[in-house]
Amino acid sequence: MLDLKDKILSGERINKEEGISLFKWNLLTLGHLANSIRQRMHADPVVTYIVDRNINYTTVTLLFNP
Repeated sequence: MLDLKDKILSGERINKEEGISLFKWNLLTLGHLANSIRQRMHADPVVTYIVDRNINYTTVTLLFNP
């Protein structure tokens, strides 16, 4: 695990097996790892996100007007 963590933090690409192994990692470890990479790529301390909702009105219409 430590070798893979070092590989990711150094910016190297990981292979499919290494990516799959990340599913077994603790979520907090993955979060800290992702945040470290984010800080390296975007030094601005402000972090935002967008909630994007695309409602399919056709489905709603079919449910209430068969």
